[in-house]
Amino acid sequence: MKIRQKLLAKVGRDPGRDAGRDAGQAAGPSVVSRFFPGFIANAILIASRRLGRTTRIVLAITGGLAAVLAWPPVVPLGVAQGPAEATAAGPFDAGDDSPAWRFLMADPRLGEPRSLDAYFPFQAPTDLESWSRRRERLQASLRTVLGLDPEPPRGPLNVVISPPLEMDGYSVAKVRFESLPGFFVTGSLYRPLPAQPDAAADGAAGSVPERRPAILCPHGHWSRGRFMWASDQEVQRELDSGAEIHESAARSPLQARCVHLARMGAVVFHYDMLGNADSVQIPAGIAHVFARQREHLNAPDAWGLFSVRAESYFQSIMGLQTWNTIRSLDFLETLPDVDPQRIGVTGASGGGTQTFMVAALDPRVQVAFPAVMVGTAMQGGCVCENCSLLRVEGGNVEIAALFAPKPQGLTAADDWTKEMATKGFPELQQLYALYGVADNVELTSRVEFGHNYNRFGREAMYRLMARHFELPDFPERPFQLLRDYEMSWLIPAPAADHDESTEATEAAGTSQATEATEAAGTAAVAAAGADVPPFEPATGEAFEIQLLQAWRRATEQAWSERLERIHTDRADVDGWLGSWRARLRDLYLGRDYRLPTDLHWLPISGHDLTPTIRRSQWLLIDRGTWQCVPVAVYSAVGDPGRALPHEASQICLYLGDQADAILDEQGQLPDWAAERVMAGQRIMCIDMLGQGRFVRGAKFQIDDRWRMTQRESAGYVLGYNLPLVGQRAQDVLQVLAMLSPSAVSGAEPEQPATRPRVDVVAEGAGVPVFSVAALALSDSGDGSPAGETLQPSPNAWEVRLGQVELRDGDFRFVDVPTIRGEHFLPGVAVVGDLPGLWRLNRLPRVIVRVADVDGASGGGSWAEVNRTRAAVGSPPLQVQPGGDR
Repeated sequence: MKIRQKLLAKVGRDPGRDAGRDAGQAAGPSVVSRFFPGFIANAILIASRRLGRTTRIVLAITGGLAAVLAWPPVVPLGVAQGPAEATAAGPFDAGDDSPAWRFLMADPRLGEPRSLDAYFPFQAPTDLESWSRRRERLQASLRTVLGLDPEPPRGPLNVVISPPLEMDGYSVAKVRFESLPGFFVTGSLYRPLPAQPDAAADGAAGSVPERRPAILCPHGHWSRGRFMWASDQEVQRELDSGAEIHESAARSPLQARCVHLARMGAVVFHYDMLGNADSVQIPAGIAHVFARQREHLNAPDAWGLFSVRAESYFQSIMGLQTWNTIRSLDFLETLPDVDPQRIGVTGASGGGTQTFMVAALDPRVQVAFPAVMVGTAMQGGCVCENCSLLRVEGGNVEIAALFAPKPQGLTAADDWTKEMATKGFPELQQLYALYGVADNVELTSRVEFGHNYNRFGREAMYRLMARHFELPDFPERPFQLLRDYEMSWLIPAPAADHDESTEATEAAGTSQATEATEAAGTAAVAAAGADVPPFEPATGEAFEIQLLQAWRRATEQAWSERLERIHTDRADVDGWLGSWRARLRDLYLGRDYRLPTDLHWLPISGHDLTPTIRRSQWLLIDRGTWQCVPVAVYSAVGDPGRALPHEASQICLYLGDQADAILDEQGQLPDWAAERVMAGQRIMCIDMLGQGRFVRGAKFQIDDRWRMTQRESAGYVLGYNLPLVGQRAQDVLQVLAMLSPSAVSGAEPEQPATRPRVDVVAEGAGVPVFSVAALALSDSGDGSPAGETLQPSPNAWEVRLGQVELRDGDFRFVDVPTIRGEHFLPGVAVVGDLPGLWRLNRLPRVIVRVADVDGASGGGSWAEVNRTRAAVGSPPLQVQPGGDR
């Protein structure tokens, strides 16, 4: 403060000017103060994301000094300052010359949303204890957003393996099994030769096959996936560059990887990603290049992928793909010649994404080698690599870090991973060093090559697998390539006179999906061996609907069974609900969201609405995040309380479609609100993000964030940004934090009786928003570590919540018509939609108004929630018929 006063004195400013003024006086900001606040906030924000460390430090120091000299009259909590007399509209409508407007427009949430091409640094932890807590929370979040918690039932795999083709030192067989009933995983199984006898097959007593390591190989986004077949030109280019030395490997580096691992002595499963090769049940047009919503596939009992209802249950292509990967590990464990203690995974590109994802989630993986995918730049361009809420606060490097301290190898190329050696990998090394195994993570950086899994990356992978699985390590050698029909369940062998060397065949081999291949795929041609049953997988939209409905029923059944245990194991169910409360709080509000600690008021205007009711306007600013909340306060004329809005004994927080939504058609408070004001309450109304003053002048539109992508997939927007409902919940929590001044300012805690009592009235947009905010206000008992997340208890916030009234208990998130809707909230249907959110929290004195108290869709669902709340000791919700406002 002394330094600031000296600096102000040198430029001729009154050091005491910002200490507060008499009520009713307005401060005229200087030219400097009218310009700098928004500029500094945005400049430092941009610098922190895009510039080098030295530049960021210089800008931060410059910005800090400028802010000291130019800070406008923002009023800290506890310093009384009355609003200036002005028009009802106030300076918000005065255009860009208004200080309040500049502050509001400097809110970072109004800037460009994050995308998959943003910068995703990983900050290495300083101790394992804090990392362990973060790791557990991130793993829970990953399982949740992938739709794998609760996990679908692991039913019978119903494995079918074709007679193998014996090659030079290995064999190859076709495999198919069911990851879900009727939903198939297909691929090629490579085994070392000589084959070991299968005791289960031949019945020989004591005949036990040798247990070998198993390597799972997701293929990634190569042309035609597992059936990749490079053209002669591509082969020659790889040989000339030195990326490959054998023609067979240049023709198919995917087969080369599997062949050599089998020759080393490992069992290898090379399986199809969705929409590739034999995986025809969900076509590539949906699994990889989906772009437009299908309006006919969003019905209450019949929806498709990427729809509002699918997203509401966390159903995604990435979730299905990851489930297939997990079930592929299940398949490997069933093989008699596989050692379940020695399982590795490796893939590149989209296969690299699957590698680090399953390595982070499944403890059976012991060695991982995700190639050309882990980095701080582009995080994955395909819809199969994105899902809602996946990377809001972290990226691929952090997900890969979850595998520590197990052995992990990475590669970098001349693509989005090219800076990995200096951005991302050093932090991974620091993390591994904390475990005492710094050598367990390695990077092969060959940025002279483009996106690839060429021999340099494969050789590094072979060394890693050999070292940790006790396998021999020797150079690759040529191998006999298999054509697609030799690996496929669906593609028939060509006629005897077919010339495979023709240009037409080469073109077909390098195409993504020719009409002939697709026709063959849907024809379900029986493959090798009379003893192998024909493969006739269901396809089309009807199958997609059936699959997602089965997934939904499994989710709901798992929840129902867990809740039934409340009668026999209350503590278990209570802890389980608490864990869901914590993870949804993380997902909807942000894992790193903090209780605001630097809140300040900016007075805007004030006038008498009626002879007995006064309206004043304020801007609440969180100088920790620069988030702003416009606030309108209605109080009795002659209110004996102090000038600041929070300094009252009773407050009613109104949440609606905007702050002015509380007013009737004549611009007056409705009777219920006027009665509260005359009874001594202050009515506090806020414009949440995207409402009222945020929208004026087209400064913010709900659709703005969706303009950064041409694909109508929620994962491309909400995979990297909080949902609008969650951002608005932050606004509500910011206001509530303001109403607990001692928790914010560091003053001595007040006695509970002296804290303001806060009632909440929510209608319209306020109902879904406060239902999410309530997750952070509940006394959870979920063991969330202090300082790692929001303080979960009302007492910690020092807010005396009074009565909460939800005036639209019939609202349901799944009924939002579009993923672009302001109330769209991914995953909320998993916990039971709006009523389910209130099953998770413990707030007392809550009134829920519904149209039909006895109806199953209204009062009935709330009655079921009340049964759970009663069983765990939470106060019951008062479900009442809807009434007049």
